[in-house]
Amino acid sequence: MTHNTGSAGGIQNGGVFLTHWQQTEVTSSTTPFPVPGLLSQVVTAPTRLANAAGSLALNAATAGHQALEWSFTESVGMPTNEEVEVALSVHYTVGTIAHTVAFTVYLESQATAIGGSLVFSVYWDTGATAGTTFGSESEISQGCSGVGTCP
Repeated sequence: MTHNTGSAGGIQNGGVFLTHWQQTEVTSSTTPFPVPGLLSQVVTAPTRLANAAGSLALNAATAGHQALEWSFTESVGMPTNEEVEVALSVHYTVGTIAHTVAFTVYLESQATAIGGSLVFSVYWDTGATAGTTFGSESEISQGCSGVGTCP
């Protein structure tokens, strides 16, 4: 399991349990074009990671919207076909009104071992081009005992 908290400016505490899947950065960003595909929120149908670095989204997104971007590094040695549960939350304000949004998503490592480290960007789209101020974020990742069987 890893647990990271930090500000949208990229400050975060290093995780220690999942050695091959680590959050390496979090930053205020914009949703890229093309818009990334959605991560699965269904434990029995995790999103399979590609054999190349890429981007994924937590929610329906529009290119150019304000977004919070997490970067995860998958390193050589990640077990194949391993499901990981990732719980993310964002505390933010629009004007003077505070909000919180939370997601739990499921991903699965590749069927064949990767040859080098890969970076995956995960975006939460705010739904607007401006006006959102990020307060804090948290992320908890944990390995599952088998595909479709997570804590």
